[in-house]
Amino acid sequence: MERIIALLSRLPLKVLYGIADTILYPAIYYLLRYRRKVVAKNIAICFPDLDAPARKALSKRFYHWFCDLAVETIYGYRISDAEIRERVVFHGLEEREEQIRQHGGAILYLGHLGCWEWIADVAKRFEDKTIQSHEDSVCSLHAERIRLI
Repeated sequence: MERIIALLSRLPLKVLYGIADTILYPAIYYLLRYRRKVVAKNIAICFPDLDAPARKALSKRFYHWFCDLAVETIYGYRISDAEIRERVVFHGLEEREEQIRQHGGAILYLGHLGCWEWIADVAKRFEDKTIQSHEDSVCSLHAERIRLI
């Protein structure tokens, strides 16, 4: 499987997006029907004012995004730091870096959207390269409580 991913990662991102739209999306949405009931239920809970056609359209947009995310993750297998910096733009890093210097650290919270593998590059931009996951930090107890809710 790793060889297949390595080969696919060499394709241009435009080609991978084409694969996402023409092969992955139809397979996941129409053939496999991957978690469609869960997605429909979540959309109904979050957007109770939407009518059925609007919910279905939003569901389809989610699956297109999900397939794009899959090919972006594959593409990330070989993406260079320079290309990451072209594609992912962070605003306000200078201010964050100053706050880290002043206060000795920071916790960065990001929304659950986008390719996290690409976003992780933000750590490379700070002078102090130490990144600590919640499993080995003082936040682990808090993270455990959140999982239990």
